Amino acid sequence: MFRHGNSIIRLQQYLKMKIIYATNDKAEVPTVLANWCYQNNHDLLIGYNLDQIELLTLEFQERDLLIADRLPLILPQIWLEKSKFLSVNVHPSLLPQHKGSYAQFWSAILDNYCGVSIHEITHELDSGDLFLQSGNQIDVRSTFRQFYAGLRLQTERLIVKFLQDHYEGRVERSKQGESLTPVHTKKTTIPLLAKLPHGWDTKISDARLILENDLSSLDWVISIRNKHV
Repeated sequence: MFRHGNSIIRLQQYLKMKIIYATNDKAEVPTVLANWCYQNNHDLLIGYNLDQIELLTLEFQERDLLIADRLPLILPQIWLEKSKFLSVNVHPSLLPQHKGSYAQFWSAILDNYCGVSIHEITHELDSGDLFLQSGNQIDVRSTFRQFYAGLRLQTERLIVKFLQDHYEGRVERSKQGESLTPVHTKKTTIPLLAKLPHGWDTKISDARLILENDLSSLDWVISIRNKHV
């Protein structure tokens, strides 16, 4: 930063950024993200795999940014350590709870509140410093499909807010606390999903009833419920 008269002007505000949106090859780039980059004259790049990401970020500077959103791979620790720019992940839960796969599903069947977190990518899955979070109450009358659609809109709005904060130098970070839930995996989640009679069109309230016996047999679920008694 440098001073001009009585005002503090952030030099970063006058610099063009390169932003790589790292995602899977079936995901669409959020319109709000593309519009924000276009309106603010920043370069938006897309990466679907590690080779593309490494190539696209060769000339990245400290002000540039990688945003991972639904990216189906783990960025190597050695690559993260040598990168001089910030890499963040968009995670569909209120971290530190529900790290890993199908986080939004676990939020829906266990919690009263859900949300989205943007955190720094580190070698430890979904455990880096938090930058932004946005949460709201879960409507159990909705289906999983409706719930996910609402969460997706919330996610895209949070990405743009983070970009604006990062560009203006207003981003603050905080350490994650201790998680009450394990790291979720496909192996532990898919058997539960198979029990939903209408798949993603099952109402959350119905799913909670259907899966109650399975949930109440999990030690960590029992522990969480006992803490709230």
